[in-house]
Amino acid sequence: MRRATVPPHRRQSGFTIFELSMAVMVMAFALATSLTVIQMGLRAMDTARNTTIAAQLLQSVMEDLRMLPWSATSPQNSVSSLEAASSNNTRGNVTLDASFTNGDAAATAMVNRFTLTRNITDIDASMKMIDLTAEWRGIDGRAHSLKYSSYYGKNGLHDYLVR
Repeated sequence: MRRATVPPHRRQSGFTIFELSMAVMVMAFALATSLTVIQMGLRAMDTARNTTIAAQLLQSVMEDLRMLPWSATSPQNSVSSLEAASSNNTRGNVTLDASFTNGDAAATAMVNRFTLTRNITDIDASMKMIDLTAEWRGIDGRAHSLKYSSYYGKNGLHDYLVR
């Protein structure tokens, strides 16, 4: 009796259902972890971008304050483009006028995400300490802040360096 031969196209073996399910699980795991890593990367990039913007805002405000004459930094006086210094330690007491962003709507919206606070403290009769703080919320909803501190001497940089 002669044996029946199997046609060549039926002799090729394929993947079993177990092998296929394992491959799908490995791909699903790889996709889920890569999405998590991308999400963490975007969060870190947002934090870095906002920290840079906050640093630029604080540096600009600090330079504006350091360019003022000595008498303008006293807590009783109003400072141009800033609210009255009597509002020290009040959330959001630093306001940036339209000249800061040249009227650009996108720049204004970006700057408005930040709350800037300042505090001017008398160290002694000829020295003041200026603290500026920027606060914002990241894309993940977490609160962030950045603080700059500087000294302002009545007689200029010499007072600061000698102390």
